Amino acid sequence: MIAESFYVMRLLLIWALVNDPFSLTVIPGNGSFVSGDQIKITINITNISDDEIVLIDTGGYCDYSILVTYADGTNVPETDFKRSLRCNGPLIYNTDSNDSNRSSNRHGEAKGGITGKRSLVRLKAHESKQQELDVGILYDMRQPGNYVVQVRREIPKGLGTGIVTSNQAVIIILSATGR
Repeated sequence: MIAESFYVMRLLLIWALVNDPFSLTVIPGNGSFVSGDQIKITINITNISDDEIVLIDTGGYCDYSILVTYADGTNVPETDFKRSLRCNGPLIYNTDSNDSNRSSNRHGEAKGGITGKRSLVRLKAHESKQQELDVGILYDMRQPGNYVVQVRREIPKGLGTGIVTSNQAVIIILSATGR
């Protein structure tokens, strides 16, 4: 019975991988960073289908769910910036830079909702697009040690259902005292 359940789960996983319209890969820069520096990763999204796909891009911090854990699997604390993201809020167009209710922060997200950036990204069959994001503004990664980063993105309606998950990338944070 257990062997049959395991077999069915493997078939479902293979089916999901075959039917995902795109894949995600996390590239952790050079892999090691000094505590306090920006911790930039590159997210590579590749159309693995034989047809063109269209994705809506609202800004990387809302397009992807970025998960960071310590090497032992425990969660890394979120920053105030991550807690303040409103990725599912109303679309806000930042047309007046003097309007404090619509001001955007240095990362492009507006207070109270998604910024006016909303563009279509077309990926031809087997084409890729890369985006660089700073995970250090999302999670408190100042403590030296090993961290694991993984990225997820929802499959848009019209392309299927579910969530595509990336590889797990290891990031090493080094002590700043050696500077």
